[in-house]
Order: sequence, then C-alpha cells, then structure tokens
Amino acid sequence: MMCEDAAPVLLLSTGAAEIAPPAGIARLDLDSNPALTALARLPASPLTDEERGGALPADAVAYIIFTSGSTGRPKGVMNTHGALLNLFLAHEGTIYGPALAAVAERYPGAARCAPPTPILSPSTRPGCNCSGCCAARNCTYSTKRCGAMHTAWCRRLRRIGIDAMDLPPSFLAQMLGNGLMAPGRHQPTLILIGGEAAPAALWQQLRCFPALQAHNLYGPTEYTVDTLRAALADNAQPVVGRPIGNTVAHVLDARLQPVPVGVAGRTVRQRRRAGPRLPGAGRPERIALRRLPIRSARQPHVSYRRPGTLEYGGSTGIPWPRR
Repeated sequence: MMCEDAAPVLLLSTGAAEIAPPAGIARLDLDSNPALTALARLPASPLTDEERGGALPADAVAYIIFTSGSTGRPKGVMNTHGALLNLFLAHEGTIYGPALAAVAERYPGAARCAPPTPILSPSTRPGCNCSGCCAARNCTYSTKRCGAMHTAWCRRLRRIGIDAMDLPPSFLAQMLGNGLMAPGRHQPTLILIGGEAAPAALWQQLRCFPALQAHNLYGPTEYTVDTLRAALADNAQPVVGRPIGNTVAHVLDARLQPVPVGVAGRTVRQRRRAGPRLPGAGRPERIALRRLPIRSARQPHVSYRRPGTLEYGGSTGIPWPRR
C-alpha cells in the first residue's frame, strides 16, 4: 500500500534485512561491497545543485510519512524541507541548545552522544529524529521492539553514555522502573516524550530530577511531527503545551467556531511561514489542503486553561465535518 502510493524507485537497506521489495523497485544494500566501494569513491563535500538535479527549494519534499490509518486508509503525507527546517529552528533555542549546553557542562571536553539521540525511534516521529540529527554530535537509533527488555536497554544506555532520548511515555515508565535514573549511574540529560498522553504520575516523577530537561511534544503527522511543546519544569501538571515557532493553534467547536477559555474543543493548526505540508502522496484527494479535522469515532479534545497553553482532556465522540 505504501509503495503503491509513494511510488519509490529504490529501497535502501542492509544485507541482514529480510525484505522483499515489490516488483519494479530496486534494492541497494548499503553494507554490500559494491556499495561501500562506490561510496568510498565519492567526495566528502556536500551535494551540489547539479548533483541533486536542480536547486532545493523550501517546498521540495523532504520525506513521506504515512498516517496511522485510524480514520481510514493510511495517507502518505509529503513534508517539505521548509517545514522540517522550521521544526529544527523552533526546537533549537528551546530544546537542542539548552540540552547541548548542559551536556557540555556535565562532561567538558568529552565527545558525547548529544541531543537528541533516541535509543527508541517511534515511527510517528521521524521528522523530529531527523531534525535532531542536525544538532547531535553522535546518534544511536533502534527501531526494534524491545518487549520486556527494559533492563537491557537501561544497561545499554549506561554503556554507550546516551544523553538524550525520544520515546513514548509508556516505554519511558518501564525504563524508569528498571533504573534509568538510578543515582550514582549515568543519567540522560534530555528526555522527549510524545506519541501518547503522559500520565500525571510520570509527569511528576520526571519533575523530581532537577538536572533532567524533559519536554512533552504533540503534533499530527500532517504537521511535520511537532505542533505543541511543553517543558515539564514549567508545568506542575500535564499539559499538551504551547505552539512551536511560526505556528498558531486554534481550539474550535463542532461548528468550527472558536471556543472560550476553559471550554473543550478540537485543535486546528496553522503554519504562519515556512510552507505547509503537501497533500497525500499518490492520492491528493485524500488530504484536504485546508487543515480541517476529519471525523473519527473518538476525537481528542483540548482546552486553553491559561493563556497560550493547551491542556488535554481525553477523547470525545463529537462528529466533525468531513472534506
């Protein structure tokens, strides 16, 4: 289904991956001898516009990511370089910069795995991982399902010296229960949580570590990963957060009218600059160009409890207009 909509021409993989691409799609194992030999012959300088086949404008597609399919057939969303750059710049001064400074202060002169270096990469946040690579010194990724091996992951974190993590709250809770922040051992400097609602108990637990920088991130697939951010140190109770840079978040009712402060509604995001994401890959009719919510059985609802900050209020069955 994804290959049908995205129409890739090449699958980049490794020899250990047991993947059979659909007919008509070539596969290249990057660890194969021919590939390594060819890569060794290439210059180490950045790609030129001529090598790319033209200039790289802000509205050029950076990657395609598919929605979860909770509202129907998964849709391929084409996010642009301009939107991805906006995500990085929005987080640079609020997440990456402060975390890098804290790591440098804790380990002066040492080469560390700097933010963000997720040891678990949720499939819903590749754009954040990608933008984080621009700020990181070294990155360690894993997309393996870990099951109950949270203790093993904690040992690996201490062995490698990972300073930043990006993972779902449920997995983080298991790691905390297996000694992630145990005193006298290596502890991460930065933890980003997202992909699901953060329980109040986990929120309070993370706030108990004064040296830890923790942020709650929320955003739909169609908005280049993150729309809202909340620093746990600034919020005593769980909140969804405030809009990131160049972003406006409206809370609307079922008639798409703004709701008063304290009244639950549905969020609609609007990017001020840096270009919007493009419609669905291979199926432009599947995602409307206007950012209107799509009806589903259960819709998350939020409310403005204080100026500029959104709070999550669970789910509601209120129907929404379908485009």
